[in-house]
Amino acid sequence: MIDCQKLVSRRSAIQLLTAAALAQKATADVTAGSGFRIGSTDWSIGHKQDPGAFATAKRIGLEGVQVSFSTPGSDFDLREEGVRERYYEQVEKTG
Repeated sequence: MIDCQKLVSRRSAIQLLTAAALAQKATADVTAGSGFRIGSTDWSIGHKQDPGAFATAKRIGLEGVQVSFSTPGSDFDLREEGVRERYYEQVEKTG
């Protein structure tokens, strides 16, 4: 049996959704000119342990990338100077 007291009326749902949309717009307006910067992890944009993450981040408007740290001896082991250099090159290239 459905407890009707727990159901939200259509009017209440519309009011709640409208308030949420207005709050989101207000937040976006405030942060747009605030210098608030947005970044992402490399894996969440499809480039886990891949220097190509910086080009993708630039293309989609991100300000930065958090690079995944790999296991020792792997192709993307950030402990290796050559691997770090590849990342630094991409940072310089993409800003």
